[in-house]
Amino acid sequence: MRLFPGKPFPPSRLPVQPPTGRRAPPAAWEAYLLVGIFPEGSAHAWTKVHAFVGRAGPGRHCLSAVEALDGPGEVAVLVGGERGVARHLHPIDERTCERAEGEWRLDAPGLAWSGWPESRLTVDEPRVEVHARVEPRDVGWWVRIPRALSYASAFGELAWRDQRGESRGVALIERAWGADVPFDAARLAPRRWQWDVLCSTDGGVLAGLSIAGLGVRTMGRGRAGEPFATGRRHRVRAREWREQDERPVPVLWEGVLATSAGTLRYEAQAATPAAPMVPGGGFLGARWEGTWNGRPVRGTGFTEYRAARRARPGGGR
Repeated sequence: MRLFPGKPFPPSRLPVQPPTGRRAPPAAWEAYLLVGIFPEGSAHAWTKVHAFVGRAGPGRHCLSAVEALDGPGEVAVLVGGERGVARHLHPIDERTCERAEGEWRLDAPGLAWSGWPESRLTVDEPRVEVHARVEPRDVGWWVRIPRALSYASAFGELAWRDQRGESRGVALIERAWGADVPFDAARLAPRRWQWDVLCSTDGGVLAGLSIAGLGVRTMGRGRAGEPFATGRRHRVRAREWREQDERPVPVLWEGVLATSAGTLRYEAQAATPAAPMVPGGGFLGARWEGTWNGRPVRGTGFTEYRAARRARPGGGR
């Protein structure tokens, strides 16, 4: 039985190929990722799936270790809500994860994912069924260094169904791959970084990455119907922190995110507990409001972060 009968998303306007590249092998590692962000009142606040395969040689580590992805591989399914974040992880490796060259298709124990720009993803445990659709023109590269590191995101929409129910929202389908190094790459991880994905109630979605307070890359559209744009200005400042499981979690933060199409100024607050997926940081959902080119906007979001040092509960740094 098809979970989503018919075609709930419009057809693609451009036959652009997915962001595929140097599979492992010859790349030392690769990852397929899906992020879902949902409006307030949905059965879910945010969801994330990743399938990671590493093949670093003896005494070497994947560059992806800077984001806590190293070793032979894993599948992770995370589901975030106001009451907590459910995490399900199980190991895979190069042998058990089959990937097609030049197209979007992979099969691993308990996971099947295929199709571009319209994707079907199923996970056996926990039982998850996803129908996602990206616009091929809305693809941005966070970094593209040949033979070292490549990472791209495609923006669209999705329907997610699991035991909690069904939610529809914004999708980011992502692909990353890269090299290995002869030392523990986790030591290179910046002590402070934040990645915000902000979805507005009027159809906008903007994403920005800031490292040590400096913007690295921004991309998205400020509202429905506007062209996809990129930029580099993204600044974030946390105003309040709390402790969760002996790690700092931002409670309130403010930011400025700019692309070539305009500037978003926003204030955000945590809407879910944090999933402790990176040392000294984690993943969490958010609610936010602000202005896009001076016009009031609001919505929900998803944040990945690492804090520079332990927070003082109820206060700033």
